[in-house]
Amino acid sequence: MQLKISTDYGIRITLYLATVGGVASAAEIGMAMAVPEQYITALSRPLRKAGILRTVRGASGGFALERKPEDISLRSIIECMEGTTSINRCLEPDHYCSRKAAEICPVRCFYEKVQNAVDEAFENMTIAKLIQPPEIGGEKPRERR
Repeated sequence: MQLKISTDYGIRITLYLATVGGVASAAEIGMAMAVPEQYITALSRPLRKAGILRTVRGASGGFALERKPEDISLRSIIECMEGTTSINRCLEPDHYCSRKAAEICPVRCFYEKVQNAVDEAFENMTIAKLIQPPEIGGEKPRERR
């Protein structure tokens, strides 16, 4: 499973706005978070629709958080950007299975356990936790093998 780059950008935009604690322009966000400025307005649409960001109009306008950083989970950002967080089609609400065996499939049972762990991890990680130093807010990153 790999998140789309637009989802990563959505997380970065939200994270930056939480860090500054106020309004930031697309240019400022783009420069600070290495997000191409031309994408920020388009990427803000699903985030606004999900109640995560708001637009501030005027000469010193831009974008700001709609909710407190502690009320914004990574799962909420990922779901509004990706549309789904399911790792397999059979885990969607309709339980579609080309073999018509979703309820008895041992593979689906395993996928469901993995999905639950992923969902819980994304739900428990908030933007507020991400802006805290690692020793306070979360686990230190592990090296990838």
